[in-house]
Formats: sequence, C-alpha cells, structure tokens
Amino acid sequence: MTTMPSTTRTRQTVEVPENDETTSSRRRATWIPAAAVVLWVAVAVVIGSGLDTLRTNDGLLAGTGPALEILWVATALALVIPSAVSLTLARTLVPLAPIVAVAIALERTDTSTVAGVALSLMVTLAVWSAPIGSHHLQAGAYGAERRFPLRPPTGYVVASTLAWGLTVGLGLIAARSEGTATTVVAGALAIALAAISAPRWHRLSRRWLVLVPTGLVVHDPLVLAETLMLRRSEVAALTIATDDSPADLTGGVGGPTLELATVESVTAVLATGPRRPGGRAIHLSAARLAPTRPGAVLRAWTQRRATPPPSTQRSSRS
Repeated sequence: MTTMPSTTRTRQTVEVPENDETTSSRRRATWIPAAAVVLWVAVAVVIGSGLDTLRTNDGLLAGTGPALEILWVATALALVIPSAVSLTLARTLVPLAPIVAVAIALERTDTSTVAGVALSLMVTLAVWSAPIGSHHLQAGAYGAERRFPLRPPTGYVVASTLAWGLTVGLGLIAARSEGTATTVVAGALAIALAAISAPRWHRLSRRWLVLVPTGLVVHDPLVLAETLMLRRSEVAALTIATDDSPADLTGGVGGPTLELATVESVTAVLATGPRRPGGRAIHLSAARLAPTRPGAVLRAWTQRRATPPPSTQRSSRS
C-alpha cells in the first residue's frame, strides 16, 4: 500500500536584532510620553487655582461650567492610552491649555501664572513632537511592524489650525453669550465645523511609513488613495533624497526627506484633491517620503535588510 506524501508548511519568525543606538532611541521615545503626562498633571495643579478668576461673569470661561475639567480628564486619558485616535484627541485638546494660561496671566501676574504659561507651552510642544507621535502610532502596530509618522504638509496644518481656532472661538461665543439666538447659532456652527474638521485633523494621525519583516508600506490617506506596499525584493534603496527625485509623495513637505527607489516601476494611486478630483495613478521608480525622523528610519531599514525575511519552508513526510 502506497501512502501519498503530504505537505505541511511551517512559518519561521525572525527577530530583528537591536543595537545600543536602537535601544537608546526607544528609551527616549518612552520617557518623552511619560514626561508629557507629568507636565499635563503639573498644568492642572498650577493653573487650576486661577480658573475661578476666568469663570466670573466677565471672564473668558464664563458659562462653561466644568467643561474644562472634563476636557482635562479626556486629554489625560488620551496621553496615557496610546493610539492614533488618542493622538488626534491629545493634539486637539492640549493647545487649549496655553490659551487658558495666558488668559489667567492677563488677569493676574505672579509666579504661578508665569509657570502655568511655561508648562502649558512645554506640554503642547511635547504632544506635537515626533516621539509622542511614534509612541502613539506604534501602539497600534501588528507584530514586528515598526511605524514611523510622516511630517504633515505646511498648508494642511495651517488650514487645520485655522479651523481649530474658529471652532474654539465659536464655542466660547456660544458659552459666553447671554442671548439665546447667539448661543444657538454659534454653538451650532461650532459643532458643525468640528464635525467637518475632525476627520481632517485625524487624517494627520493616520500617516505613517511602516517597516514590516517582508518589506515596507506607505500608509498616507492624505497623499495616497491606496496604501503603497512593497516587498524587500522590490526596493532597490532607501536613502536621503536629492532634489531630482522624480515623484513627490510628501504632500509638499520641506526639509530633509528620504528617497525610496524601486527595482522596477511600480504604480501608486494619488488621493483626490483640488487638482485631482478623481485621483490619479502614476508609475514611479523613485519617490520622496518625509518621515518625522529620517535617520531612525534609515537605521531601522538597515537592520531589517541585514536580517533574512520570514521564509516558508516545506517538509514532506510519507
């Protein structure tokens, strides 16, 4: 009696080796998010005593009730629980702190108010830093993925900031207004603008370059209609970009960028925009990318290239 051979597949998991520089970089990426949480607590302690001044009848926070405390708790949770959504929430709410701190400083000038302004500015800068972005986005990574945030285009940030400022302003008008009509109109406009802007704000937190064991992925809904996925064998090089890189996938970001060169021409589908109502497919053999930390990407990519990719082995038995 002859037994037909059966084939089974076993998958090998390859660990990426770490060097001292990688370990040091990850430690920095850990203490900066922790420092942001400490600073956020310090902001509440320092400026908390001045909130009563702003809640008087003619104060900036008149009529807002405990809204600021609720927003502070929501922000604290966003800082402690990392994810792309919590990153958007933290970066949307933390900038309210400098506004409140400056308003308190205009009412009374003492050591605590000056410290409040300084602390609120520090925590705002920390929340918008690259390590905070990497920490939150990496929390949503799968397995051996390594996510690197992409720098946002200046024009998009300016438009988002203006929309944020207008939303906050309308919210304050609705809270401070004594007329019912003004309150309703301003409140409705603030809610509508926030609902329209929120997906655009969140889009900034969903842009990353991902290194995976088998290659790399460019996930950028702001620039690309479809995620660009490349195997290691398809990537010719990843280096510091030059001015003559043929395709720009940065969204017009300035500063140092990386050039991704491919072995053969690949297709990338650009997202819709004012100049591309239906999007557009392009063929490229090299493109510019703008991660927040280009050096960290190059170091990680070098390590990945030095490590054999996961392989599928076949074994037969009779």
